[in-house]
Amino acid sequence: TDEYIIVGNYASTMEMRISRCDTVFFLDYPTDICLDGTRERRGKERSDMPWIENSEDEEFVEFIKNYAQQSRPKVIELLKKYSYKNIFIFSNRSEADEFLMSI
Repeated sequence: TDEYIIVGNYASTMEMRISRCDTVFFLDYPTDICLDGTRERRGKERSDMPWIENSEDEEFVEFIKNYAQQSRPKVIELLKKYSYKNIFIFSNRSEADEFLMSI
């Protein structure tokens, strides 16, 4: 059997991915937490990126700032549509950490 994990928002393929998965983890963090995360990662080596970001990506910051109004409602609708899936929604890092420690 094929098993995989897909990380990312990628709106254009979101429904296709949700329709084919068995479990969804939605990190539904507040905007300020997401912006803080980008600042904290800046200048650090990351295993998921072949480069080190040393400056702020203005376009990405705008995406984060607009996410709650523009993208989040679409994700919530898809999660409702596929509510029979295993869906975990975390509102903050502590919730996600607690979940990971429990498994």
